[in-house]
Amino acid sequence: MLAVTDAPAAVAWYRRALGAVELWSLGSVAGLEIAGAPFFVGEPARNRWESPTELGTTSARVEVFCDDPDA
Repeated sequence: MLAVTDAPAAVAWYRRALGAVELWSLGSVAGLEIAGAPFFVGEPARNRWESPTELGTTSARVEVFCDDPDA
């Protein structure tokens, strides 16, 4: 998940600049896909990570999804 300060603006940029497809949106968090590769953008909100604006560098959070996590 890429940290952004404005998720709707980031979604619009990824759609316009890279042809991303919006899969879903909850406003401050959205799922997108580029060439079959899904990714997320989200606004940090006191959830133990910060935006690039606050940090002065890029920021991301890794989330792994799988069909059988116990395997």
